[in-house]
Amino acid sequence: MFMRRALYTILLIAPLTIPVALTGGTAAATSYPTARIAATGQFPGAAVSAVGQSQCAKPLAERSGNWLCPARPIPASTASSSGGYCRKQGCWYVYSVTKSGYSATGYFGYDDTQLGEVQLYFEVTLNGAHSVSRPVRFESSAAVVNLIFEGNRLLYTPRYPAGTQVGSAGNSHVAGNIPAGETVQWTPNGYKAYYNLASEQSVWHEWSWNMADYPGTWYFWAKSVKFVDVGEGTYHFGDDDDLGENPAGSGYSNG
Repeated sequence: MFMRRALYTILLIAPLTIPVALTGGTAAATSYPTARIAATGQFPGAAVSAVGQSQCAKPLAERSGNWLCPARPIPASTASSSGGYCRKQGCWYVYSVTKSGYSATGYFGYDDTQLGEVQLYFEVTLNGAHSVSRPVRFESSAAVVNLIFEGNRLLYTPRYPAGTQVGSAGNSHVAGNIPAGETVQWTPNGYKAYYNLASEQSVWHEWSWNMADYPGTWYFWAKSVKFVDVGEGTYHFGDDDDLGENPAGSGYSNG
């Protein structure tokens, strides 16, 4: 599924072919304090140029085609009690050396019509070289169709400062058609992966969906805070701003 959205619009990193897991369910939102916002100029990140984001600087009446624009600040309902580090594309949190999270809000539309607002969240827990993303969550103010969640592990080296996929860690699940206002998450066990052959890694997730009566596929992706090998096959998260290049993005494809 991932290949139908061109890699040059998604990660703009080295060659990255991420194979493409989620079933429906609801989850109650929790109220948290407002997250810390990064200083001006720290977003949107080097070389991010997702298709459709060029419309975001235009007034609504002047927009053309599909667009998906990240919003800030992040609503408290998806933020964390951890202060977090925020850019325009979302907020990253480190809860402990083995647990981190990400949250974001975006507005999507077509031409001069805003179709809906999405709220996104995922949380990653480490156990040795194992990672479990749970919950991986999505909510839209408008009904969507063909919702897909995807996940993968990325490794980082001087050659790949924005990350590249590891082995066959990719997985996905088609959630299908989701009513407006329903919070959906990857169940029953979220996204799981294992890789111990790189000293610096992260977890990557993408949400993609269609709208009835409108062309194209909207997508939003993000990478977790990076985690490093601290010895004997144990990995720990760094600081909440330890993200590498191009940590998140959004846009649309014609598929």
